[in-house]
Amino acid sequence: MENRPRGLDDARIFALLKDLWGIYEGSLIFDLPTPVRVPSGEGAGGSDAACGVVSSIELRGLESYDDFNAHVVVRVGDEARMEYVFKATMLHTRQRLELQTEVMTLLNAAGLPCPAVVPSVHGRHIERADGLTTDGTAAADECNGKKHRPTLVRLLTYLPGKVLPLQHHRSRTMLINLGRLAGRVSAALEGYEHPASEWDWEWNIATLIATCRPRVRYEQQAHRRELATLILDEFERVVCPRLSSLRQSVAHTDLNDTNLLWAGDECCGVLDFGDVIHTATCFEVGICAGYHCIAQPDPWEAALTIIQSYDEGYPLTDDEIEVLPLVVQARILMSALNSIYYQTLEPDNEYLSHTHEPGWRTLEQLGARLEIRARGQEVAVDELKRRLKASRGGLTYIGLVLRLAGTTE
Repeated sequence: MENRPRGLDDARIFALLKDLWGIYEGSLIFDLPTPVRVPSGEGAGGSDAACGVVSSIELRGLESYDDFNAHVVVRVGDEARMEYVFKATMLHTRQRLELQTEVMTLLNAAGLPCPAVVPSVHGRHIERADGLTTDGTAAADECNGKKHRPTLVRLLTYLPGKVLPLQHHRSRTMLINLGRLAGRVSAALEGYEHPASEWDWEWNIATLIATCRPRVRYEQQAHRRELATLILDEFERVVCPRLSSLRQSVAHTDLNDTNLLWAGDECCGVLDFGDVIHTATCFEVGICAGYHCIAQPDPWEAALTIIQSYDEGYPLTDDEIEVLPLVVQARILMSALNSIYYQTLEPDNEYLSHTHEPGWRTLEQLGARLEIRARGQEVAVDELKRRLKASRGGLTYIGLVLRLAGTTE
């Protein structure tokens, strides 16, 4: 438990870390994988009140896809210890970061375990660390005749918990909790709108065909290229025509192994809101099921359990049930293909490759288990329908109406 001394508050810590980012130019110290201790006197401007009581700051770089993240431990003598996560980005606009803040706030209000954003001494949730201007946009600026992209920084509360690797066995209780978590996220974000959520990028499953077809060629094994093409063809046939009829909402879209914290079988933290986007609502649970069925003894049973528990709290529509088996496979395929593609650009980056081999093994298991080559998605959809019908106690969900199976209107 934190023992906070008088005169030291979160806003002053934010100011001190912002100073340190400028002094060390960010990645020189904040992106180190092992802890580094920084004397408190290193930070000066705007944070002298904090510097007077902080004895040391311990920084440890955290793995990240595109931002700089650091776990921060602030110590005051032997009596106090406070923990945060410091985040810096040159890729996101201020509007996108404001979207992330609002989503975290909504999920926290719904009782979900999410970080909270710490305001600065100026009362802002986002600060610009380079000191050039204060508009905080991500457009390039002119600085001494050179283009400069602003660095936007934030400070979040720290959540304790354990990140479980893909290979960790997910118990049935964990899988049920994952589905319930995804359903609570969808329920909390239902009806929420933000203009910055209307963006697109290569990890949006709606763009699967455009993103992944050109990347199939990077996979060296012919039978995997064949399976990838089959899944893409099925996605184009089954999912693409239904995209406009699927429910749409703002979604987290990345409830994967690295973005969830665990305490035993309970999920105690939802992290990384950088992928928040307005998309098909059911993609939330499809993505979650896709990642957490990887490397499990029976991947399809794991995915079914997650989808079933989601449906129990946030019922799926008929169209969503038809597309979800392919969404599960699509997310694994997208991760595997993006992984091998980015390995060609950054061969030493292990973080980019951690889903490649286990992802392909899972896709091969699913392909055999569901007879995809011979029967497409027929087996998967039939099994999902039977599972959901049984869990609903003989109830069938049609549009916005629940009715007894076998009855007529």
